[in-house]
Amino acid sequence: INAFKRDEYEKALEENKNQTKYLKKLAFFLNQNNGGKDNTDRARLIDMEDWKDDVSILNDLLDWLGFENCSFPKVLHENGNGYEHDNSELSLGEKCVYPHL
Repeated sequence: INAFKRDEYEKALEENKNQTKYLKKLAFFLNQNNGGKDNTDRARLIDMEDWKDDVSILNDLLDWLGFENCSFPKVLHENGNGYEHDNSELSLGEKCVYPHL
């Protein structure tokens, strides 16, 4: 990597770290300031490093968001074997609903 690209990479990496810190603080704030209610999960952060190989994390997120009878059968990967496109068809389930509309 030439010096210019290295500098741009370092700037982007630092910006990403700053955004991650901000999101963690925001999630903490939202979960702490919930009108006096304890243990209310109002904000949730998920790290791609955690869910990229564990579909149960995404399915837990569907439940947390209020979807019913929904689940991801697997995690799609747009970079399988390097840069191959995942052509799998994905369904969250025939009875998948979001009842809060």
